[in-house]
Amino acid sequence: MFLFLSAWACLLALTGAAIAGPLDDIGVTALRKADPTLIGSGVGVIQVEASSGGAYQVNPASVNLPASTFAYIGADGTIYSPSTYASPNSAGAASLHANSVAVNFYGKATSGVNPGVAPGVSTVDNYEAGYYVNAVVGANALPSDISGALHDARVINQSFIFNSGPPSYAAVEDPVADQYYDNYASRHNVLFVNSAGNGAPPASPATCYNGISVAVS
Repeated sequence: MFLFLSAWACLLALTGAAIAGPLDDIGVTALRKADPTLIGSGVGVIQVEASSGGAYQVNPASVNLPASTFAYIGADGTIYSPSTYASPNSAGAASLHANSVAVNFYGKATSGVNPGVAPGVSTVDNYEAGYYVNAVVGANALPSDISGALHDARVINQSFIFNSGPPSYAAVEDPVADQYYDNYASRHNVLFVNSAGNGAPPASPATCYNGISVAVS
């Protein structure tokens, strides 16, 4: 159905304590002053990543969270053990892009940088993008219907865009794909947070209506 995906990051630059950081810019610092408990405690999230050399996985150590927080769902839907985040993939390692996104999303910083928006998350289901787009969104299926071991998270981060494939890999706004996302969000009451791309015109799935599109900074 939807085959071509690009791992285009939408990341906020982390800054030192001497100047305003990204959590100040987006209002999280003020929110936590009003209610320090709003750190995502007990919330499950989904992180969808385009594969690069077979790697789409977050390394738990990169976000200072225990491996048991994570489940990894590969391109064929296989669920892999949290203790083997880098296997099996041809890169033999976690995805640096996935790690960077995770730091901003739910990273639990211990020193030096701001923590992520939701460092208290209880579970992270980390999907290979092609499988998630086709088997979950395209099929309008809840993850728990596919496998009882997976979670039906309400917040789904997707830092990739659709493209036309070779030779140009041009960014694509696909109304059919966007409709699938809009239908899914409406039916299952979930929030998609999507990359708008790195400088090109916004592409699907960021151009769906029922989601948040985030630009690079």
